[in-house]
Amino acid sequence: PRGSIPMTPILIEGLALFAARRINFEQILRTRGLHAKRTCLYRSPQDQAKLYLSGRTTPGPIRTWARAGKSPHNFGHDASDRRPPASLAADYAPLIDGRINWEPADSWWAAFGHAARQAHLDWGGRWKSRTDRPHVQLPNWRSYTLGTV
Repeated sequence: PRGSIPMTPILIEGLALFAARRINFEQILRTRGLHAKRTCLYRSPQDQAKLYLSGRTTPGPIRTWARAGKSPHNFGHDASDRRPPASLAADYAPLIDGRINWEPADSWWAAFGHAARQAHLDWGGRWKSRTDRPHVQLPNWRSYTLGTV
């Protein structure tokens, strides 16, 4: 598709590795009784560019710090062509009593982050600045996009 990022063998390897770890992460969440809804996996570079404008040149809060092509969400594909969606990152919304609640107790986020670490994923809640608690990603994801694994 127009604007998509080329698929290379190393990127395909990274997508498969993230998918396996993401599935494991979601299983860990379930076994710990943490309910979360995946809200984003792949995001096209065009959608990333629009999202980046939020809070900058369009009304609303800042929703991302990454420009198009600079987010691990931008590498992979959507669910078209009979393939499941794939990327190098995912975002989740906490579900409390069956409803999305973006402000659960800090203990919920701590358990979410611990599950991410157990699944060998980087958690945005551990970042020193610009934390992103709903976000998990493949460690060293850039190396899979640059072919330097």
